[in-house]
Amino acid sequence: MALDPIPWRNKGPEMLALACFILLSWSAIPGCSSPEEATQETPTDATTERQEVRFEVRTDTVVVVKPDEAVVASPAPREAEIRFAVQIGAFRDPENARSVGDAARGRFSSPVTNNYDTESGLYLVRVGAFETRDQAHELRVKMQRAYPKDYRDCWIVQVKGE
Repeated sequence: MALDPIPWRNKGPEMLALACFILLSWSAIPGCSSPEEATQETPTDATTERQEVRFEVRTDTVVVVKPDEAVVASPAPREAEIRFAVQIGAFRDPENARSVGDAARGRFSSPVTNNYDTESGLYLVRVGAFETRDQAHELRVKMQRAYPKDYRDCWIVQVKGE
């Protein structure tokens, strides 16, 4: 059995990232230095004292009100609207998301959104903004009937509006 000299080759980006992390971590470990650095000694001085470094964080809130302005209470925040949409894809590549969104805009009269989700790192392409799940389901059925190959895996999502 031959051993692969580069075990992470052709194993995917996760394995490459792990190998890079290990190499970078290893180089940052104290005491893991070249032989030249290890032979150098740090001069010790009896007068040198270690100073403790402390950081203090304070947060203050300042409200500035001009004397001639009356303080107006802000309106009560309204509840975010719950909407439903048909999600047709989630992509890492923004160009793929754009092309799928453009195709859906040409096919359907409902609005098509392409939003980046920072938590997942994906571009979410969705069609419609419906008040009820039933309305979104009707569009999903129409999409799957009209374009069975393209939208057979689409699903309904709940979207919190502003």
